[in-house]
Amino acid sequence: MIKPGTIIDSPQTGERLIIRSTAESSHGELFQAELIAQPGSYVVRSHLHPSQEERFVLLEGTYGYRIGDRTGTGSPGETLVCPAGVPHSQWNAGSGVMRLYYEHRPALESAELFFETYFGLSREGKLLPSGDMRLLQATVLLTAVADFMRITSPPLIVQRLGFPLMAALGRGRGYRARYAKYASSAVTLEGKR
Repeated sequence: MIKPGTIIDSPQTGERLIIRSTAESSHGELFQAELIAQPGSYVVRSHLHPSQEERFVLLEGTYGYRIGDRTGTGSPGETLVCPAGVPHSQWNAGSGVMRLYYEHRPALESAELFFETYFGLSREGKLLPSGDMRLLQATVLLTAVADFMRITSPPLIVQRLGFPLMAALGRGRGYRARYAKYASSAVTLEGKR
C-alpha cells in the first residue's frame, strides 16, 4: 500500500510522483500527488475516471491538456478541473520541467494500485515506446482498476466484454495487477524503502 511521502519514478515516461494524500490517509476523500514531468514526447493516453473528479493545480512549466472537447495549455497558478466521466489526456507542453498537483476526489485505493504497478513496469523497461503497457498486462491491470480508470479506446463495450477474457489469459501467463516487488521498490521522502 502506498503511503504519503512515497516517491515513484517512471523512467520510460519521464515522470515522478510524490504521494501527498492517499485513500487511507484522507479517509477516502483525496488522492493527491505532486507530478514532476520532464520535457519530451510522452502523452498520457486518453482516459476517463467513472466516479472521480480530477484537478490539476499547476505549479511550474507548461501543462498541455485535452479535457473533453477543450484543448489548451495551462501555466503556473491555474487549476483545471475534469469532471467524472469526461475523457482527458495530458502532456508536458514546454521545454522545461512541469510540476503540478494531481488530485482525485474521492480517493480510491485502485488509483494507488494503478500508479504503483504502471510506474513499476516503467522502472523495469516493460512499457512500449509510447508509454503504453503491453496488451495482456494492460487488460489485467485495467480490469482490476476499472472503478478508477478506463481508457477511451477501444470502445467501452469491447472493454466490458473482451478485457475480462484477455485479463484471465494474462493472469494465466503470469501478469498481475499488483507486484510485491513494485511496492517494495518505492522510496519515501525519508529515504526508506
